[in-house]
Amino acid sequence: MKVFRIRWALATLILLASPLGAWAQVVTLPMEKVSDLMFIDLKVNGEAATFVFDTGATMPVMDTELAEAMGWEADQATSVQGAGGSSTLQLLSDQEFELGGTVTLPKTQVVLRDLTDLEESIGREFDGIIGYNILVHYLTLLDFETPQMILYDRATSAASISEGYTRVKFNFGRGIPIPQFKVSLTLTNGETVKGPILFDSGAGSSLIVNRPFHRKHQMLDKAEAHSTTRSTSLTTQSPSYNIAADKLSFAGFEVSDLPVRLSGSQQGVTNYDGYLGLLGAEVINRFQVVLDYDNKTLYLKPNVHYQDSFDFPLAGFGLKWKQDGVEVGFVVPDSQAEQEGIVEGMRVLSINGETYAGLEEYRELLKQEGEDVTLVVSDEGKEKTVVIRLKRLI
Repeated sequence: MKVFRIRWALATLILLASPLGAWAQVVTLPMEKVSDLMFIDLKVNGEAATFVFDTGATMPVMDTELAEAMGWEADQATSVQGAGGSSTLQLLSDQEFELGGTVTLPKTQVVLRDLTDLEESIGREFDGIIGYNILVHYLTLLDFETPQMILYDRATSAASISEGYTRVKFNFGRGIPIPQFKVSLTLTNGETVKGPILFDSGAGSSLIVNRPFHRKHQMLDKAEAHSTTRSTSLTTQSPSYNIAADKLSFAGFEVSDLPVRLSGSQQGVTNYDGYLGLLGAEVINRFQVVLDYDNKTLYLKPNVHYQDSFDFPLAGFGLKWKQDGVEVGFVVPDSQAEQEGIVEGMRVLSINGETYAGLEEYRELLKQEGEDVTLVVSDEGKEKTVVIRLKRLI
């Protein structure tokens, strides 16, 4: 179960960068998909690094481990509001990013942050997060089929690379430089709610509904069932609630039978009034996307993943990646996993006899609805074996 929201934590940080002085050449950047998030290789001050590409990242974030290894130290501090709440963050100035060996972005400030907890949720190491700093300087095509990112000179006509796409106008409401437009969400009771969302490819969910919005519409009370989980952001961890929705509609598109996350955070972007919430990677990755920030327009075309079924919470527990193995990250209250005595922090020894060092393979085993899985864990040095039926919790 995905409990993290990267970017999501960056949603109100303000970019401090110099204007682009010259048009750049086209460059193609391969992307690697892990837990619905996209990773790109780049260089920071000439040093090789791997960053999450995130349309919700309004300012780059750099792992403190990378900064310390390079001898780079923070030169400023600031109080910021992230998706999960407020925090004082350390800043490092004059950082230079190089993409594909040919494109150099204007020097900018970055946030320094220990990314260990996000790495544990995602299941791999990485060095940072970047989004707006790329998108503001280039017409950008996100090809989630290949997957790859193609950057075009801003003088390029978006129409020339978006044949067959649907045009969607957006705005940067409240000064947040993340695309925003309206969507409609139909609940399982047939009721439809509408409101603006932030287009956030770093949100590892289909849709995260802001706390004021779901409370106003009593969405938790109207749900046939819900499960409790935990969301991790740049600034904090907070509870959230998974429910099922009938369909999500926007710009003439519609996806059906999807899990939706209701934010429990009382701070940050997901507590902003006036927004329905955050449109996340589990929906965005179903489209080929062109982002034209100069004209505040994005272009969407369904890709091969458009009709894929959504993954619902089935197991009643989540996993956490560690350098030396995998642990139980959280347990859903009142689930079979809790009843069987599974608790947070137990070391996972195997699932269905398979032993893996990473999360992706284990998570795939936990997506087989209707199947039984045999979970072997270590509980204070003692092996414990339980059999859990995978069924929808919502």
